[in-house]
Amino acid sequence: MKAPNKIQPPNGETFSQVPHRMDKMMHKINQCSDDTICIVSHGSVFSLLACYMLQMPLDKIWSFYMNNCAVSKVIMKDIDTYQICYWNQTHHLE
Repeated sequence: MKAPNKIQPPNGETFSQVPHRMDKMMHKINQCSDDTICIVSHGSVFSLLACYMLQMPLDKIWSFYMNNCAVSKVIMKDIDTYQICYWNQTHHLE
Protein backbone atom coordinates (compact mmCIF):
# COMPACT_ATOMS: atom_id res chain seq x y z
CA MET A 1 0.00 0.00 0.00
CA LYS A 2 1.82 3.08 -1.22
CA ALA A 3 -0.19 5.80 0.53
CA PRO A 4 -1.97 4.33 3.57
CA ASN A 5 -2.55 7.82 4.93
CA LYS A 6 -4.83 8.52 1.94
CA ILE A 7 -7.11 5.48 2.36
CA GLN A 8 -10.46 5.70 4.12
CA PRO A 9 -12.30 2.45 4.89
CA PRO A 10 -16.09 2.48 4.43
CA ASN A 11 -17.66 4.24 7.45
CA GLY A 12 -14.15 4.68 8.88
CA GLU A 13 -11.57 7.35 9.33
CA THR A 14 -8.39 7.96 7.37
CA PHE A 15 -4.98 7.53 8.96
CA SER A 16 -4.69 11.29 8.70
CA GLN A 17 -7.77 11.66 10.94
CA VAL A 18 -6.47 9.26 13.58
CA PRO A 19 -3.84 11.54 15.23
CA HIS A 20 -6.56 13.60 16.91
CA ARG A 21 -7.85 10.44 18.60
CA MET A 22 -4.27 9.33 19.31
CA ASP A 23 -3.55 12.68 20.98
CA LYS A 24 -6.50 12.14 23.31
CA MET A 25 -5.37 8.60 24.10
CA MET A 26 -1.74 9.63 24.66
CA HIS A 27 -2.88 12.45 26.95
CA LYS A 28 -4.70 9.88 29.10
CA ILE A 29 -1.66 7.58 29.08
CA ASN A 30 0.65 10.45 30.04
CA GLN A 31 -1.56 11.15 33.06
CA CYS A 32 -0.89 7.56 34.23
CA SER A 33 2.89 7.75 33.88
CA ASP A 34 3.52 5.80 37.11
CA ASP A 35 1.13 3.00 36.18
CA THR A 36 1.41 -0.10 34.04
CA ILE A 37 -1.01 0.11 31.13
CA CYS A 38 -2.16 -2.65 28.79
CA ILE A 39 -3.45 -1.62 25.38
CA VAL A 40 -5.27 -4.21 23.28
CA SER A 41 -6.08 -3.29 19.70
CA HIS A 42 -5.63 -4.04 16.02
CA GLY A 43 -2.08 -4.19 14.67
CA SER A 44 -2.54 -1.11 12.53
CA VAL A 45 -3.36 0.93 15.63
CA PHE A 46 -0.06 -0.15 17.17
CA SER A 47 1.71 0.75 13.95
CA LEU A 48 0.15 4.21 14.13
CA LEU A 49 1.10 4.40 17.80
CA ALA A 50 4.73 3.65 16.90
CA CYS A 51 4.70 6.45 14.30
CA TYR A 52 3.22 8.76 16.92
CA MET A 53 5.77 7.85 19.61
CA LEU A 54 8.71 8.16 17.24
CA GLN A 55 7.28 11.33 15.65
CA MET A 56 7.42 9.77 12.20
CA PRO A 57 5.12 10.63 9.28
CA LEU A 58 2.00 8.49 9.12
CA ASP A 59 2.94 7.20 5.67
CA LYS A 60 5.65 5.15 7.46
CA ILE A 61 2.97 3.09 9.25
CA TRP A 62 3.95 -0.19 7.60
CA SER A 63 7.49 0.16 8.93
CA PHE A 64 6.04 -1.20 12.19
CA TYR A 65 4.25 -4.41 11.25
CA MET A 66 2.28 -6.16 14.02
CA ASN A 67 1.17 -9.80 13.83
CA ASN A 68 -2.16 -10.90 15.27
CA CYS A 69 -1.89 -11.70 19.00
CA ALA A 70 1.61 -10.20 19.18
CA VAL A 71 2.99 -8.59 22.33
CA SER A 72 5.04 -5.41 22.52
CA LYS A 73 6.50 -3.52 25.46
CA VAL A 74 7.00 0.23 25.41
CA ILE A 75 8.25 2.25 28.37
CA MET A 76 7.36 5.90 28.68
CA LYS A 77 10.54 7.58 29.95
CA ASP A 78 9.03 11.05 30.02
CA ILE A 79 6.19 12.78 28.25
CA ASP A 80 6.90 12.34 24.53
CA THR A 81 9.92 10.10 25.25
CA TYR A 82 9.43 6.37 24.75
CA GLN A 83 11.62 3.28 24.73
CA ILE A 84 10.52 0.31 22.63
CA CYS A 85 11.79 -2.71 24.61
CA TYR A 86 10.38 -5.29 22.22
CA TRP A 87 7.94 -5.25 19.34
CA ASN A 88 5.75 -7.86 17.69
CA GLN A 89 6.82 -10.80 19.88
CA THR A 90 4.92 -14.00 19.06
CA HIS A 91 6.93 -16.70 20.88
CA HIS A 92 3.99 -17.23 23.27
CA LEU A 93 2.00 -18.60 20.31
CA GLU A 94 4.45 -21.45 19.57
